[in-house]
Order: sequence, then C-alpha cells, then structure tokens
Amino acid sequence: MLFALLVTVAGGWKTSITSSFNITEAFYNDKWQKEDVSNITWNVQLNGAASRDLTSSLFLKNRLLLLYGQTFLQDATTGNWKKPVKSQDKIEEESVLSLRKGWPVDPYFSFYFLSQFFDEPDTMYVNPMTFQESFGFEREILKNKGNNFTTRFGLALKQVVNRKDTTSVPKEGGMEWITHGKFKVSETSVYEINLRVFKALMSNQPDSVTTWKAPDISFENILTVSVSKYVNMNAYLLLYYDKDQVDAIQLKQTMSVGISFNLL
Repeated sequence: MLFALLVTVAGGWKTSITSSFNITEAFYNDKWQKEDVSNITWNVQLNGAASRDLTSSLFLKNRLLLLYGQTFLQDATTGNWKKPVKSQDKIEEESVLSLRKGWPVDPYFSFYFLSQFFDEPDTMYVNPMTFQESFGFEREILKNKGNNFTTRFGLALKQVVNRKDTTSVPKEGGMEWITHGKFKVSETSVYEINLRVFKALMSNQPDSVTTWKAPDISFENILTVSVSKYVNMNAYLLLYYDKDQVDAIQLKQTMSVGISFNLL
C-alpha cells in the first residue's frame, strides 16, 4: 500500500503507528439456567498516520486502519466450542494531497481504499474492494493543542470490485462530503468523529437498478479513555447507510478494554 511505502522513505515524515489488543470473556458453568453461553471475543487494531510538506505549498497526509477480530461461542447443549466467527474486519487507507496557499479553502485530491481481510464463507482475501478518487476544496476549521476539525467537499469517482462477480464493475460518479474531528475532552479522554457521505449522480448500472441514487453515509463516533499508560477503554458507535445493501440504517456499537501501545 501507499502508506507502507511512504513510511519507509527517510526524512521529513511525521509518522505515528499505534496498536491495540482487546479481549472479552464470559463463562457460565453447566448449572446456569439462562440462555447465555460462554464466549470469548478478541480483536487487534493498528492505526497509522504519515504526513509531510512536499513543497512550501503541497501537503500530503495519509492514514491506515487495519482491524480484525473473532468471537468464539460455546454450544449450550454439548459444551463444545464452535468454529469462531468474524466479529470485525476492515482495511482502510486514505491519502489526501492539499494545496495550501492561505486561501479560505484548500484545493485537494484524494484517494480512498476500503476492503476486508477475508470475504467469508469463501475465504477470499481482500474482497470486495472499494476505490474512490476525488478532488475539491478542504477547510481546516479548528486546530489547536489536542483539537482538530476539518471538512471537505468535492467531486468523486467510485468503483466497487468484487472478484466473485467479474461480469461487471459498478462505477459511480458524484459528490463527496468528508468531515473529521478530534477533540480532547479531558487529560485522559479523546472523542473522535468521522463522517463520510457520497451521493452518486451517475452510474453504469442497468436502468432497472435505482438503489445507487441514494446517498451512502458512514458516521463513526469513538471515545477513548486512558486508564493508564498502556490500558485504554473504548466506546465505538457506527451509523451506516447503503441502500445497495439494505434500505435501513445499520448500527454497530462496541465497548472494550484493552492494551494499547505506540510503535512509532
């Protein structure tokens, strides 16, 4: 990936890589009368960032997220442990090149990639893959110690490659709105939001398919509380809407305690 290449280049890069491991366990003996079953859930996460002034006017920033987790469930009848099921799986990379001239807004060009490690049940690696290229204008509304709020709006091209179906590659052109905020709530807690909206205006899909006309929305909320130097508590809430999948708002909420440490 582009991020992996950039961090190996010597000189001038501001980089950070953090990793965390979380595990949750619940045990019930054979006398337990309710329907609860013993379970173990784990996930590992890696966050990377690299940024640099390429020239006096060009600024490049990159971010990378790798996330994977599984859940083990015990059979309530036999007591045997079932085959683990995937609980989290995400590969996300984004690069944004900005032209900074001191104008009210900064022109930008960006590349976005989204996928997962395993596409079950066929265990196909890194599938499906979403690519999005865009250009437009960005504005940094807030930037001070521990706080940052940036929003951008532009035109975008989106392609979804699914190697299970090679007959066609859905391609869409439209508008994007991306907002990122990171706020220092206290000395030990940070709140982060990530909002992505894509509204397609044209598509290569057949006339009988109209779901692409609805906007795709992803709204992440992350609260991280540092219990100690290496132990963090995390609360995560995702609101997601993609009519190509289902005509309803999908919700994901997790809470975890785990070990976190800086690699760079």
